[in-house]
Amino acid sequence: MRKRDFQLRKQERPGDGIIRIIHEQINLACNICKEYQAHPEESVHEIRKTIKKIRSAIRLLRFSLGEKRFHEENNKFGNISLLLAELRKSDALQDTLFIILGRPDIDLPLTAGRRLKKFFREHKRDLFHTLTDDNNRLTLCLQQLNTAKTQLLNNPPSGTIQNTILSGFVKTYQSGRRRLKKAIRNPSAEYNHSLRKAVKNLWYEAQILRMLWPIVLNPFIRSLDRLGHQLGIDHDLAELEAAIKENNIIRGKPLEKVLNMVAQQRKRIQRSAWKLALKIYAEKPSSFSRRMEAYWKVEKTNINSLLNS
Repeated sequence: MRKRDFQLRKQERPGDGIIRIIHEQINLACNICKEYQAHPEESVHEIRKTIKKIRSAIRLLRFSLGEKRFHEENNKFGNISLLLAELRKSDALQDTLFIILGRPDIDLPLTAGRRLKKFFREHKRDLFHTLTDDNNRLTLCLQQLNTAKTQLLNNPPSGTIQNTILSGFVKTYQSGRRRLKKAIRNPSAEYNHSLRKAVKNLWYEAQILRMLWPIVLNPFIRSLDRLGHQLGIDHDLAELEAAIKENNIIRGKPLEKVLNMVAQQRKRIQRSAWKLALKIYAEKPSSFSRRMEAYWKVEKTNINSLLNS
């Protein structure tokens, strides 16, 4: 599917456009579920990414759906994504470990490095075997995606107009701004991960609304992508640290060296991420809302009526 399909089109009604996007993304996820054998690791990542896009589109409809149904639909797709969460985590942990062990200044004994690599390699292998066992996770994903698609598209939201969509977008922005303050005050893995999820949500939603003013929103989207990537690295480092401690893979000085390296990397990444985040979330939600409303008004207004006003 072309990247430009993950956005509203100028000539379609906003509500119809978001339903189209959800339909297309569900079909894409279903197709990946059916054809995962060639690239299982990439397939797991792409399915989870596609489900995040679906949930972001649903988030823009939250005021049309109503809070009760919004949470039902959002949780439904969130639970599908959870089926593959541990698989994706095992892949990310192994990649992050290789980055840490590849640092020239870590000076870790070879035996300790081999022990770490062996543990995370075998952990990932065992998890990915569940893709082909009797309780095939991707088969479950496919079944639940088809059920969710039928339920959502057979009862589409009513009253989906520009204002309700923008209200959903602003609410996501407001949530990220609030989570940023918490993360800076208390830089825990939990708060940083919460901020990362809000940044990812805003990133996907901004892509859907890109047509409002691409020349302005494209740099905003790229900045959100960069911030999400930085916070993702921080999250993976925190998860790696927790896994090494929990499983007692190495001890003593080797353990201390790895944990110190993880802490140093997290501190460096957090400083860079927060600086970027403070710029992205510099506007008050009310100002952000007025700006987006102005973009949409100009985009949807006939130029002749503007000239004659």
